[in-house]
Amino acid sequence: MVTEQHVRQAEEEIQQGAIVSEIASLSPQGKLVAYTLLALDAEGELPAKMDAPTRGTSTLHGSQRRIQSLHGLSAIY
Repeated sequence: MVTEQHVRQAEEEIQQGAIVSEIASLSPQGKLVAYTLLALDAEGELPAKMDAPTRGTSTLHGSQRRIQSLHGLSAIY
């Protein structure tokens, strides 16, 4: 007999499979961006959650520096 719990478990497995497929289809750069956003979110430093200063440039450059430091990259400008 198929129960409601079986249906819910199947739905979760289907959703997880769809997420895995989407991630697998990303370019290496897309995977790096996704990983970086997850890492920033885990640290509570996701740029969308940060208070924006009067001018957006310092937030932008601060986020860029944070992403570069997470991946051991040097400035590209």
